Amino acid sequence: MGDRDGERSIKASLPRPGNLTINFFKKPIDNRQDIWYTIITKRKKKEREIKTMTKTTMIKNYRIFNACDEYLIGLEKGEDLFVVNIPELMPRWINVDHTTHSKGYKPKIDMDIDSAERDKLIEKHTLFSCPLSELYAQGQDSKGHNLEALIWKYFGVDGYEPDKIGFWHDGDLTVNNIKYQIKYNHAQIVLEQTLETLKVFKRYGVTPPETFKSNIQKTVEKMKQEHKKSR
Repeated sequence: MGDRDGERSIKASLPRPGNLTINFFKKPIDNRQDIWYTIITKRKKKEREIKTMTKTTMIKNYRIFNACDEYLIGLEKGEDLFVVNIPELMPRWINVDHTTHSKGYKPKIDMDIDSAERDKLIEKHTLFSCPLSELYAQGQDSKGHNLEALIWKYFGVDGYEPDKIGFWHDGDLTVNNIKYQIKYNHAQIVLEQTLETLKVFKRYGVTPPETFKSNIQKTVEKMKQEHKKSR
């Protein structure tokens, strides 16, 4: 009997579930949904802040290193292609994303012009338009290269061949001393890793090559080591 009386006294002294609190949140334990909502909300807010900082920094560095003067952007509407001429890429047209996991899931910024912004650009900045079928008739291996070939023809420039010259060295096409960079909507603009590499070249006062090959990171590490030795 004594053991049972002791058990009853222990149970009676325990707080009821509704009165249990977690000091960190100052919430009853019954309100687990509220607790997790608080955790997830804070986490998402932090992720948005990091993403915004990454976007701002990448756009800033992209503008620093970009060698072009203006942009020619390919926009689809219905069965037509519109090529618009704009002086600068606005942050609201740019989105932070990552490469696929097979390519390392690396941060990057992409062109992401929505339909409302697209219609405004088409109305005010269209250079020329044509059916999408004319774009695909260029016979290149991607929309981006088809767009470049089409624009070269528009300006009367012959001999188009895709190249891998970096945006930090030259535009995709130069007409009347204006360097144009050509982009298709939703295309990749630049990898964060590329911008970090360009920053290393600038820091050490070295002119970067026209294009970055697969061994570029070895070149960067070699520069860093040589810099340390010279100090």
